[in-house]
Amino acid sequence: CKHSNHIKIEMGEFIDLDGGPDITTERGDKINVVASISGSPFTDITWIGNQGTNETGVDSLCFIPSVDETIVVTVTTENGCIAVDSFNINVFVDVSRISAFVPNILNLGSAVGNDVITIDLPFDIVELRDFSIFDRWGQQVAYAPLISSGTPIIIWDGRMNGSAVESGVYVFTYEMLTIYDERRRNRTGDITVIK
Repeated sequence: CKHSNHIKIEMGEFIDLDGGPDITTERGDKINVVASISGSPFTDITWIGNQGTNETGVDSLCFIPSVDETIVVTVTTENGCIAVDSFNINVFVDVSRISAFVPNILNLGSAVGNDVITIDLPFDIVELRDFSIFDRWGQQVAYAPLISSGTPIIIWDGRMNGSAVESGVYVFTYEMLTIYDERRRNRTGDITVIK
């Protein structure tokens, strides 16, 4: 006895997604990621990261990551088929480029600002030690033994012993400690005083 049936099997939807390779980037650099999607047309795409990234409806992502993050890309077709991919973003910090922002102009007697040197540390600097400003003859005109993160602090008002200093270029030095390691690093720069 022999029996046969014909069964028709239709090809289902196909969707292929590639969110891209893992990325290593320096903190502060902009990255642009474009998802590679092939197969059936998609109706929805989401990018969700474990550090707060959350975008919907776009096939590319452009942002500046500040910390390591894993991003999951999900694409959905009109019939509900789903494709998922993920990639890692590894962010490194070049500690040699970190420094406190110190204004480079001091305008004595200004009514619109820049009349004092104020330091506000970025989040990644724990403290500054021995912040010193010197005139062109090497005489110390301002000194702060310790500056901690948190609140901006006025370092210098352009005076020495109660009198305004002369116009010119003044050099500053300090030692800093970052959140990335226990090594203290020296930094230098200059401030131009104008009247």
